[in-house]
Amino acid sequence: SMNLTVSTKYVCGIDLHAREMRICVMDRDGKILLKRNIPCAIKEFISHVKPFMKSFTVGVESTFNWYWLLDKLKEHKITAALGHALYIKRIKGGKHKNDQVDARDIADLLRTNRFPLAYDYPSEMRAVRDFLRRRHLFVRKRAAAYTHFQNTFTQHGILDAVYALVKIQGKRRALLERAVNDDMRKIIETDLDYIDSLDAIIKEVENLIIKRARHHNRKHFDLLQTIIGCGPITSLVIPYKTHTIKRFSTPQRYSSYSRVISADNESSGQYLVHSPTDKSGNPYLKWAFSEIAILMLKDSPETKE
Repeated sequence: SMNLTVSTKYVCGIDLHAREMRICVMDRDGKILLKRNIPCAIKEFISHVKPFMKSFTVGVESTFNWYWLLDKLKEHKITAALGHALYIKRIKGGKHKNDQVDARDIADLLRTNRFPLAYDYPSEMRAVRDFLRRRHLFVRKRAAAYTHFQNTFTQHGILDAVYALVKIQGKRRALLERAVNDDMRKIIETDLDYIDSLDAIIKEVENLIIKRARHHNRKHFDLLQTIIGCGPITSLVIPYKTHTIKRFSTPQRYSSYSRVISADNESSGQYLVHSPTDKSGNPYLKWAFSEIAILMLKDSPETKE
């Protein structure tokens, strides 16, 4: 992670919550000039910080709801930076895991040029990235439903492998005839209804994503599909989760972000301690590259050598 270099007279840390934000304005010597809780509204924010806006840098953590705030700040020509939540926590989080990072901590990191930057994903591509996440969730839910379907048969002492058949749209309803009683039939029928509805949702989301991806970055989308084992979905996950390879200074940094090698836990030359539970990097890229590797082994004789 890179640190932000701040050259303005004043800095402002924002601790963003769902309905309110806590703001803290400091000068470069660390003197607190304003500290308060305000509602989540850009007009409120501007009315409070007006006196400092001539020379002003704002920092906000990459929590779940940062999109709107960063976009509004940019709209109002306010210099704003998105902070890497995990690295901020490591630098400022204190000894106990429930020590909260607050607006003052964020302002302090800005003031001392130790504010670790997260990647501010372009707003026009965010919807597709979020759709990909939703698709991932729906696919996991469908896989869980397949497993439940198989387990219901096993519970009733039917040990045939129905897992493969339940995935085939045209064959799955025939499995209802294998139910041993009405209750079991009702349970597996409910699973099939759920799987059918997820199929329809996943298909619709995939069509939408592919349409948007062709518009955003057709070249990379088509190029990635020439890799053996890389299908339409993995060749969408990779560009949308990477966005631009230029933001990684070395292949190792990208591998670490993709969780295929261990993370280096470093921010601008400062080594940061970490715990085994830290979730650094991107789980979706890890999934995509693992998926490609498995399919490549299956489909390409050269990789087996």
